[in-house]
Amino acid sequence: LISEEEAKNQGQRQRPQRQNRRNDSAAIAGLVEKGWDDNTFVEGTVVSTIDFGAFIRIDASTLNSEVEGEIDGLCHISSLSEERIRDVTDVVNVDDKVQIRLKSIDGKKVSLTILSKEQEGAKSQARNDRTVEVQGAADWADQLAIIKSDMPEFKNNIVFDPKK
Repeated sequence: LISEEEAKNQGQRQRPQRQNRRNDSAAIAGLVEKGWDDNTFVEGTVVSTIDFGAFIRIDASTLNSEVEGEIDGLCHISSLSEERIRDVTDVVNVDDKVQIRLKSIDGKKVSLTILSKEQEGAKSQARNDRTVEVQGAADWADQLAIIKSDMPEFKNNIVFDPKK
């Protein structure tokens, strides 16, 4: 790492360090080791919102009584509502209490959702059921054959020049 002054001299910006970040790795490790019911909804508090979701803090002991501490997880914008939403703050704001479900833990990434498994399944099925509108003529191959038949044919043959 280089100092702030060295970064200025090199024309680089020093990356800001996160302050006051809690270490919830013990609670995360406890949940991974001891498990949780991924159908259970627990109360959480919205800590912050960003363009693509909301960070929500939950008490790990509400998921498994053998685990202590709090964990922060991301609820992606697509997991905030069954319908498509334009802005996270249309659904949640900082300090709101929400009923949340822990979907998964991948390393230190905690994935949360406001949707039940049934709602997620229905949303996924609806996405798969959308029909793709075909663009262009249905007989495009026939039309292309007609166009090609009207075009002159080019053949690359050896050219012989008797003057040489």
